[in-house]
Amino acid sequence: MKTPPPLIAEGLFSYLIGGSERVGVDMALGFKSRGYRVACFAFYGTDGPFRAELETAGVECLDLDYTKRPRLIRRLSYQLEFYRFLRSREVAALHIHHATALTLCGVAARLAGVGRVVMTEHALFQLQERPNYRRQATRDCKFATAITGVHAGITGYFHDEMQVPAERLHVVTNGVRLRDPDPALRERMRAELGIPASQFVYLFVGRLEDVKDLHTLLGAAARLPETLAQGITIVLTGDGSCRQDLETACAAQGLQGRIRFLGARTDIPNLLAMADAFVMTSRTEGLPMAMIEAMGAGLPCASTAVGGIPELLADGAGLTAPVKDCQGIADAMTKLVTNAPLRKSIAARGQQVVAERYSLDAVVTRYLELMGLPAYWPSKD
Repeated sequence: MKTPPPLIAEGLFSYLIGGSERVGVDMALGFKSRGYRVACFAFYGTDGPFRAELETAGVECLDLDYTKRPRLIRRLSYQLEFYRFLRSREVAALHIHHATALTLCGVAARLAGVGRVVMTEHALFQLQERPNYRRQATRDCKFATAITGVHAGITGYFHDEMQVPAERLHVVTNGVRLRDPDPALRERMRAELGIPASQFVYLFVGRLEDVKDLHTLLGAAARLPETLAQGITIVLTGDGSCRQDLETACAAQGLQGRIRFLGARTDIPNLLAMADAFVMTSRTEGLPMAMIEAMGAGLPCASTAVGGIPELLADGAGLTAPVKDCQGIADAMTKLVTNAPLRKSIAARGQQVVAERYSLDAVVTRYLELMGLPAYWPSKD
């Protein structure tokens, strides 16, 4: 009788479009491709584009939404339900994202005897800005057998500020696939969006939230040289609480015809094929998946210098400016539009960086290693 493969549980923050969610989905799909059984769930929500993607690929998705429990007792009731899930399904390893996940399920995982619990932290701003959250996270780190950060600044913070032993900390970068240019797809997507072939398209992908500081991007757009501005379209892909405010600001600054709001999309690879460059003006970041995907697709990047971005774009792999520096971002954007040799060299260097450091296949292998599992589950007769 064939022994069934171990079951890995992958816990997303939500099933909605987001950077950490993209990492979790890629890991779930990667584990399945290596021969493991995978059960995926989201702590916040039961539906979204990523659930559809996972289920289409044959990954089991569960409803384990923390917010659906009665507020006064949900911390306890959720741990109990999670314990029953882990025990009944004999989960061999658990991979979760953000320190708050350990607060929600760490006790249950410990009591259920899950062999390996790996928590991946993607950014530090909540830990740095919310003392109560940091204290709770510091206490709950004991429930993780391994904690990974997407860049060394995160693991350094966990060691220096949260006293997590160095042997439990690991840097595991985000991983993506390289994508070759596709002229036919580029033409089709531009036609679909009504963007002329002659326009230079800057693409942003992410949540429309305050932390992404897209008002700085609007300020940069308003400062582009008048001789170039009409030939540049900035496409904002994503949704969030700041969308209405951003649309109002666009109207106030006369940018309506130059800024496009696409909302949340699931066809990001198609949008990358359509664009000429990528731009991001966040006030804080970890290691943004969207930017690594853009680099892997051959797009030169201009960004604020936060989190792991300066290292990512070092040595000619991109252009950076200080946080909230509208003119600095405008200057970087102008360089990419007007200097074709620079644009080409940055794109080539960016793809090289992704190929050398951010291989999705290598990341899947590394997480399986941290879970104490072989890189591939062998079939047994």
